[in-house]
Amino acid sequence: MRLLPDRRSLRGRYSIYHAHKRLDILQVSEKEDNLNISEFIEKSLTESKEYINQAINDLSIEELAFQPQPHSNCIAFLLWHLARVEDLWINRVILGGQEIYESDGWYQKFGTAERDLGFGYDVDKLNSWPVPSLELLQEYRDAVQQSAFQPKR
Repeated sequence: MRLLPDRRSLRGRYSIYHAHKRLDILQVSEKEDNLNISEFIEKSLTESKEYINQAINDLSIEELAFQPQPHSNCIAFLLWHLARVEDLWINRVILGGQEIYESDGWYQKFGTAERDLGFGYDVDKLNSWPVPSLELLQEYRDAVQQSAFQPKR
């Protein structure tokens, strides 16, 4: 896997592609610093979290539940789905363990099925999805990211 700058913007953006099953990590920046995979993931997740926090700061529950069309995802669903996919990739795929959504009982706090990732929703299921508070969404996302960076025993 190689990390190269996105062609649209050469500052701080990355594209990922696989190169002959080798794991080469290259961050192209003004300093041409090399990052290992852990540093890259941590930097990417931290940067993403900062951008998202700027965008969602002080949203009301009504704004979180807003859907531009009945078949569209609301903001809260997108935030939840993003955290769920990060949980899957970090804890199950990369670390080879169990997602904290299951192991720490987050699915109960969100009122969803244990293995729900948000894929395959039809309009009825999407419209019946329980919109959580911004605080709960942020707590779960933070827990997912902490699980990626804390040493495993």
